[in-house]
Amino acid sequence: MIKIKIIFAGPCNPDKAFRKLDDLLPYQDLGVQLHLGHNSIGPIHCQNDIEQVLASAGMAQAAIIAEQEGMDAIVIESMGDTGLIQCREAIKIPVVGMSDSSLRVAQMLGRKFGVITAGSWHGYALERLMRVYNLTSQYMGFQSLDMQPFFTDAYSENQVEEKIISSITKLIQLDIDTIILGGSYFLGKNKKLSDILISKGYSNILIIDPLPLAIRFARMLVDSGLSHSKLIYANPKHATQVIGYPTIPNIPGVNEVRERCC
Repeated sequence: MIKIKIIFAGPCNPDKAFRKLDDLLPYQDLGVQLHLGHNSIGPIHCQNDIEQVLASAGMAQAAIIAEQEGMDAIVIESMGDTGLIQCREAIKIPVVGMSDSSLRVAQMLGRKFGVITAGSWHGYALERLMRVYNLTSQYMGFQSLDMQPFFTDAYSENQVEEKIISSITKLIQLDIDTIILGGSYFLGKNKKLSDILISKGYSNILIIDPLPLAIRFARMLVDSGLSHSKLIYANPKHATQVIGYPTIPNIPGVNEVRERCC
């Protein structure tokens, strides 16, 4: 049984939980067991760059714990790939980012792609990631909904879907053939959106739902015996004391026995 842990980039917030394990079970294929984890420290959500920075250390800590728990792979639930590099440095099992995987698949399966985001910052952040990943050659732009669909009490389902379709239609005018849904708050909407587009005469637009794709990409890596190169994402050679992070007293060195924290 392959064990994959999805680590949500924000800390656990029982009073207003955005992600629940039940949301992910439809994507738990035969031979895979999904687990849900959260960032160990940091802001409740990442809506700007300073929140991304503050969240990265906690993501690395959560990844270390997941590896110690016997997980075979990790998926970071954040379209900003929060802490992706730091997690890969900290552990040896595969770490898959939603943007990293969906952007590469969009370029592989299509010719021109665009992105739908909840807010403008998400689009700008994704554009910076594309430049880092060197994946801008087929990118045509993003459309922001200027709403937060993951706050389910703020907008009706119909309002969100109408806004998404309007945004996709604007991207289609740029001659795109592939749409990436820019965040896990769009989880599970790709099929319904495809049906709506077909009814409007757009029958060949590929819509990528990034979280299920990342989960299945993680399984593929485990099945293939592949992970990130430790020549690039190297563990620290020696343990380093950390000041100011109660749950991260030190960064383990590559040759040291890691004791489960928290």
